[in-house]
Amino acid sequence: MLNYITIVIIDDDEDDFLLTKHYLDSVPAQKYLVKRAANYDEALMFFAEDDIDVFLVDYKLGKYRGIDILNIAKVYDVNAPFIIVTGKGNINIDKEAMRAGASDYLIKDELSPSILERSIRYSIERFNQLKVIENKEKKYKEIFEKSGDVILLTDHSGKILDANPSAIKKFEKSREELLNLRILHLIEDREQLHFWERVITRQIQGEVFNFYSPPMSKRLLGLISFNEQGEHSYQFIIHDVTKISVKEKEKREEEKFIATGRIARVIAHEVKNPLTNINFAVSELKSTSKTTEKGVLIDIIERNCYRINSLINELLTSTKFSKLYLNKHNINQLISETIDLAKDTAEQSNVVIKQSLSTIEDFFIDADKIKVALLNIIINAIEAVENDNGEVHIASTYENNKVIITVSDNGKGIKKENLHKLFEAFYTENKLGGTGLGLTTTQNILLSHEGSIDVESEEGVGSTFTITLQPMQLLELYSSMNEVDQ
Repeated sequence: MLNYITIVIIDDDEDDFLLTKHYLDSVPAQKYLVKRAANYDEALMFFAEDDIDVFLVDYKLGKYRGIDILNIAKVYDVNAPFIIVTGKGNINIDKEAMRAGASDYLIKDELSPSILERSIRYSIERFNQLKVIENKEKKYKEIFEKSGDVILLTDHSGKILDANPSAIKKFEKSREELLNLRILHLIEDREQLHFWERVITRQIQGEVFNFYSPPMSKRLLGLISFNEQGEHSYQFIIHDVTKISVKEKEKREEEKFIATGRIARVIAHEVKNPLTNINFAVSELKSTSKTTEKGVLIDIIERNCYRINSLINELLTSTKFSKLYLNKHNINQLISETIDLAKDTAEQSNVVIKQSLSTIEDFFIDADKIKVALLNIIINAIEAVENDNGEVHIASTYENNKVIITVSDNGKGIKKENLHKLFEAFYTENKLGGTGLGLTTTQNILLSHEGSIDVESEEGVGSTFTITLQPMQLLELYSSMNEVDQ
């Protein structure tokens, strides 16, 4: 059974309509359901119908032209191809019809059943193909526009040709600013050569690189999906795995901290037993010794035994999750109180402490321990400054349900290879007189609060320590502690 093709002939000349219908009726192996619109208004009525397969439009239609019909059809979003039919051939009319969106252009004097059949068949096929392409483009555009991942299109030299809204948001730049950059401008310097080598050898798929928005105000760790769009263009989809990386880092830090605590307890046990025996022996020697020289030596042994014992106790304290006493406190008030504790040290070092504190609601924390953690960081920042224009800047903000506290200095900075050692027990950055347990204690306090601490530093520029606390998690921790107590 043959399927009918429904055709609307828009023609104000009845003779031309009947002749065209006769040609259609004469087409073998295909049946047409032919309808007529004798004027502009009748044509508009057919635009609302969904079952029309093709429109044959006379170029001259009273005071209107066939081109006017095509243009108004776009407003009605008509889902069918249009074929323009005219009394005589004219290259300008032909071009105008194609620009207006006509699928074909026919001359009445040259019409025949075979020409009409081929034109209608090709027009419907071409229209359907274009609809498929259009739908794919819409889907691609929707993916491009709504994707949470960064999507960048570049030419073969890496110049950015297009950027989706997610890229604009992630890199904190306008589309115009991004289009003035090459993708390498967004890659960390030390990774640029490796990145482009992987691109030109088509091995970039699944690689992870550090991206940032100059001047490095926004960073992300990006997992790359790569497609070659053509001979001269590339598509980069950059999936932000920064949060995953941060979570993994926090987990590693916690596991390392727990392991360090276990080692510390073993060492303490093994050292304290012989140390107790040494102290007992020293007491015996002290009580029986009559000479001054021996007394001096015994005092040296006694002082160093006391020092060893103190270090062991500090190590145990700094690597052990201590009990928290959670109550609601104002974090900004605690920051101000901690700054007061550090003022004398700052004045002695000619360092100015500045603060920029945002309004943050009270939440559950152990006030005394948080002040210890903050004081350790602030004192470290003061001691890192080696110039006369020393500054330490302390800021607090609340964003994405997290309290962020930053302590920045314009000191000497920390070597990149040493950053990962900062929270290790007994590690110091050329600091005289310190035990190297201050930051270990700070990390202990923050991990106990289910928070985190991170550091960014550049030699000769300074360092920034970032503390993150999550009030909702601390509320849950407070509730669970109360349940246990009850």
